[in-house]
Amino acid sequence: MYGPGNLCKSLQINKSLYGIDLTSSDTELFIAEDEFTIKEEDLVFTKRVGIDYAEEYKDKPWRAYIKGSKFISRK
Repeated sequence: MYGPGNLCKSLQINKSLYGIDLTSSDTELFIAEDEFTIKEEDLVFTKRVGIDYAEEYKDKPWRAYIKGSKFISRK
């Protein structure tokens, strides 16, 4: 998964979409099914960045991203 800023960049979401209702908008911003498939071998799982305070959870592999993505802040 991406951080919120990088996620928005990768989905081309910017401030012009502020306030758009995902449940009723069908032209500006909407959720749709896609046939895009990610191969399991292309997924990378690592520990989250910047959660050293989380004690026993700080090293859990809760961060996932697609190998080679330009939208990952730290690898």
